[in-house]
Amino acid sequence: MLDHERFRALSRLGQLSRRRLAAQTLAPLGAPAAPGSPLLAIEPLLFDAFYKDSKDESRAPGSSTESHRSLAAQIILDVVAACPPEERPVAPWVLKGLIKAKGAPWQSGAQGEEVRATLLLQLLRTPSNAAAAAACAEVCQFLSQPGLKRKEDTAWPLKA
Repeated sequence: MLDHERFRALSRLGQLSRRRLAAQTLAPLGAPAAPGSPLLAIEPLLFDAFYKDSKDESRAPGSSTESHRSLAAQIILDVVAACPPEERPVAPWVLKGLIKAKGAPWQSGAQGEEVRATLLLQLLRTPSNAAAAAACAEVCQFLSQPGLKRKEDTAWPLKA
């Protein structure tokens, strides 16, 4: 897919995911909307953002441009927030990839870390994700780290 086509597709999906009811009815192509289908529909975005192949250490998660990664992160966060907690099961590689993700938007100061923590905690509200996280030493180590307090303005309205 060409760069401008990818940006156009992400922009349209971003507009759709900002509407809670529309995000809840996302489904993979040809499948009816069902519980958990919004996360299945955005699995390519999750793969692009968080999957790291152990055979290819040089490949960074999210190999697209910085603007594409930021837009994809917003879409992922919108869709996860729109789904009820019981409809958010993800594969363990998503949880591991989320804590290991590098670059924008995940490492863009306090705002990026806030987005990472918010998304991780939203995913951990699902019992199956919490069990998978408890079985993963990397996720447990990340969660046991003390937080940093930095005064910085944030564009993410997630102070709940």
